[in-house]
Amino acid sequence: MNARALLRTVSQVSGSMAIGDIFCQVLETSPSMSEPKFDCIDLKRTRTMFTCGVLVSGPWAHGQYTLLEHLFAGSSVVAVAKKVVFSAVQAPISISLTFSTISLLQGKGWEGARKKVVEDMPSTWLAGTVVWPSIMAVNFRYVPLI
Repeated sequence: MNARALLRTVSQVSGSMAIGDIFCQVLETSPSMSEPKFDCIDLKRTRTMFTCGVLVSGPWAHGQYTLLEHLFAGSSVVAVAKKVVFSAVQAPISISLTFSTISLLQGKGWEGARKKVVEDMPSTWLAGTVVWPSIMAVNFRYVPLI
């Protein structure tokens, strides 16, 4: 295993989860984007997202990208299409891992994690199938996975 590549992926994923969480909190608490509120940031919530990225989502993403490059090497149109389809098919696993980890880190226990996955994973996955395939196609075409 390439430790440097793993560290890079974990850093990117955990950092983007933390920054994304801060951005979401600003959107959730601001009356409008012309008046963003930064004084209501819940750092514990952001720490939970960052920790999930370090412990689960980052390593999972690294493993997935390594496997994708092994199974469908290169950036040809066919290889990119296969990577996108594979990613979409396995996305419920990624989403479930993320939701479960966050629920457990929030102290909601296994039942809370199960409930979160059952209630929210299908709609999250469905919404993601609208947005993510095109983003992944560009990423897989122009950004080396490993």
